[in-house]
Amino acid sequence: MKCQKCGAALVTGHLYCDVCGAEYQIVPDFEPELEISMAQTLRGVGKSLQQEIKDIPAQNRKKTAGAVPKWGLVFLLVFILAAAIGIWSYVHSVRYMEKRALKARTQEEYLTAADWYGKLKLKQPAEEKWYLEEAWMYLQQGKTEEAMALGMQALESDMETEAVYRFLLELCLQQEEYQQVNDLLGLCRMESLRQEYADYLAPQPQANYSSGCYDTILELTLSGPDQGNIYYSLDGSPPDTHGIPYREPIVMGNGEYDLQALYINPYGVVSTALQLAIEIEAAAPLAPMVEPESGTYEQAGEIRVSIEEETEVFYTTDGTMPNRDSIPYKEPVPMPLGESHFTFIAYRGEELSGEITRRDYLLNIKTGITPEEAGDLLVQKMIQKGHILDKNGALTGYYGVHRYFYAYPLLLGDKHYYVFAEHYLENEINQKTGQLYAVDVIEGNCRRLLKEEAGGYSLEEI
Repeated sequence: MKCQKCGAALVTGHLYCDVCGAEYQIVPDFEPELEISMAQTLRGVGKSLQQEIKDIPAQNRKKTAGAVPKWGLVFLLVFILAAAIGIWSYVHSVRYMEKRALKARTQEEYLTAADWYGKLKLKQPAEEKWYLEEAWMYLQQGKTEEAMALGMQALESDMETEAVYRFLLELCLQQEEYQQVNDLLGLCRMESLRQEYADYLAPQPQANYSSGCYDTILELTLSGPDQGNIYYSLDGSPPDTHGIPYREPIVMGNGEYDLQALYINPYGVVSTALQLAIEIEAAAPLAPMVEPESGTYEQAGEIRVSIEEETEVFYTTDGTMPNRDSIPYKEPVPMPLGESHFTFIAYRGEELSGEITRRDYLLNIKTGITPEEAGDLLVQKMIQKGHILDKNGALTGYYGVHRYFYAYPLLLGDKHYYVFAEHYLENEINQKTGQLYAVDVIEGNCRRLLKEEAGGYSLEEI
């Protein structure tokens, strides 16, 4: 076949002349059944006309010889017109176009097949299958952009079906266009499909607080899918992989925070940024209330601190200024023997602290022995009872030793005791065993000291 414009030979499967660029004017091949039907009809018309001529009287045949009667001519013209209309209707029918598309597809003439599916798409614009069939033909030719454009065209034509979304999603995954997968899932309203492809989503991080002004310290938490990572900033700058990686709650003290956070999934898809404007105007915690007051005491006792709600208390025993790295107050502290100096401070959150409270004590109790002497008596008692082998604390079957360290004085009933804590030492290991012992400060009697669940103490023989 040749180009009707320039006469160049046509290339099979091409829709335009490779020489002049003119569109091919291809006369469609008729189906065999159509040709047979047309031939039978024409033969029938011819026989009818011959019969009509025979029925004309002989005297009139000479006048009509070589000419078709007017009414016969009209009939013939009507028939030809009807036949032409029928042929035109058939070659423009969905059935005919689909046959030609399937034939071209079977013969791997994908460009021709795509052209026929394109015509079907114009014929039935509401049928999603023609969009997808044409897109598949483009894919067979490696034209992914054209295939993607057809899928998107189907979506824009309100064909938001599972077949269309799945075609586009799988095509994007083949091309490793993960950001586009996320964008498509953002448009999709089918929850089952969103769950199926959930690994490729990059949802915006969620926070346990919203924008606003707060009168207390906040511990703000960010959450997102476990597979990816969250990055954030507190100064309004766009976070990225160079931002602060979220690992633990963000403690916010007094001040203003312009938080931005985003989630990045394992495929590198970045979510939209979460933006929060938070202002903290929290009141500083009160100075800790400590009992007893500073002074000189003759009976052992405990130092107790009343802790304000949502605060933590820390203290030092050398007169220095405490901070969050100092000793945390968890339970009443035994008053040390002799002179001692305590400084307490309360924290709300990581940074907001209040005024300090100082306490100075002098504990003088009547004793017959010193803590050092009481320790020697306890060691002798433990050797006597077979708990240790010698004064170094050697143990049967162990490389380590037991040692007894003075802890604090204790008033139990009407008697004072020195309290010792048992430690296990081996090389660089030094750990408490949990056993406590009490030695009478006057008589030197040694007992095991037991802490009661109610908070008191009791004694038992070693």
